[in-house]
Amino acid sequence: MPTQSQLLNPNFYLPLLFNAVRIAFILLFAYLCAKAVGRLLKTLRSYIVKMMLKAGGETEYELEKRVQTISGVARKALHVVIWTIAAIMILKEMNFDIRPLLAGAGIGRCGGWIRSTKCRQGRAERNIPAGGESASRA
Repeated sequence: MPTQSQLLNPNFYLPLLFNAVRIAFILLFAYLCAKAVGRLLKTLRSYIVKMMLKAGGETEYELEKRVQTISGVARKALHVVIWTIAAIMILKEMNFDIRPLLAGAGIGRCGGWIRSTKCRQGRAERNIPAGGESASRA
C-alpha cells in the first residue's frame, strides 16, 4: 500500500499516465484499421461486381446482393479480429497475464472439435445412430 507521501508525488502517477496514453493509441489504431478495412472492402465489392458482370451469367442486382452478403460477413469477421487483438493488447498493457487466457481458449476449442469428430467417427464405425441407440438392440 503506497504511503501518503508517495501518493502526493507526481512521479508515482507517471507509469499510469504512460499506460493510459498507450491504451489510447491502441484504441485509435484499432479504430483506424477497422475504418480502413471497411473502405477497402467497399472498393473491393464494386470491383468484384464489375468483374462478375464482365464474366456474365446473372443480373447486376443478384450479383450485388451476393457480393454484399459476402463482404458483410468478411467485414464483421475482420472487425472481430481487429478488436480482439486490440483488447488483448490493452489487457497486456494493464499487466494482465494473457497467456492462460489464450491457451485456454485455443485448447478448449480444439479439444471440443476433436471430441465431436471422434464421437461421430466412433458411432459411424459401430453403426450407432445419433440418438445413442445401438443398431442391434433396435
